[in-house]
Amino acid sequence: MAWHPRLCGENLHHHIYAWGNDHHPIFKFEYHYQRYLEFLKQFSKKFNIDVIAYALMEWHIHLFIFDRLNKISAFMENLHGEYAKYFNADTGRVGHVFGERFNNKIVQPNNYGLWLSRYIHRQPVEAGIVSNPAYYPWTSYRQYIGLEPIDFIKPRTILAQFANKANDEKETAKNYEEFVIGEQECPVDFDASKSQIIGDLNWEYEQVKKYKLKLASFANKEELLKKLSDELNTTAECLLNPKGKKERGLRHKAIEILLKKYKFKVSQIARLLKISRMAVFKVLR
Repeated sequence: MAWHPRLCGENLHHHIYAWGNDHHPIFKFEYHYQRYLEFLKQFSKKFNIDVIAYALMEWHIHLFIFDRLNKISAFMENLHGEYAKYFNADTGRVGHVFGERFNNKIVQPNNYGLWLSRYIHRQPVEAGIVSNPAYYPWTSYRQYIGLEPIDFIKPRTILAQFANKANDEKETAKNYEEFVIGEQECPVDFDASKSQIIGDLNWEYEQVKKYKLKLASFANKEELLKKLSDELNTTAECLLNPKGKKERGLRHKAIEILLKKYKFKVSQIARLLKISRMAVFKVLR
């Protein structure tokens, strides 16, 4: 497959994500996560990169950065090159640690930056690892809400949008915490978006409009759940909290109906049934 030219330039915000080679783990022990963060701090300083948010997951990573000098390629080459050498030496393996060149999308820092930071910080929740993002140590979320000191992370771009007139840091952190753990519908499906530039307000409007149209024939989500449960000859409670193999099978069928019949996205199905995106992906496989 031919590679497309990477979108880059000076003074741009990027969402960067990368997976392990053949979806193998990138991190095997806690000290691997810590070593990656040390490299992240080292090379962000070297290339004058602001790290706004991050999430380190066992099989993949997400970074939200601001690139002042168009150094994104050199930054990532050094970061992942050095980490790969360290990881292979420590685990006694050879070969690629990351499966492909990193992916990046340019993101507008205001509205889309807010939602991107939320998406990144909720990664361990959506993966079903923890119920609250504050319980997971390998994202920048705990630094955002004041549970850990800010080191090299630069959250001001995001947190400034939650500040009150008194500029109270605790209140700002609380406002951001409520935003992340809330159940608002994100206007962007970062998992599915193929656009290399995230931030077109017309595109956002179209996505929200399409989602509303999907629910147009139902008064609310409860009515849609009732429609699904009637179709499967079960109850909404069974779809939300299945017990046993038979009830889990019915929820699997509900997921397939939402995807194929109603054209819902994975993130929308997850929110409707109150499960993680990872749980939806497992059913669809």
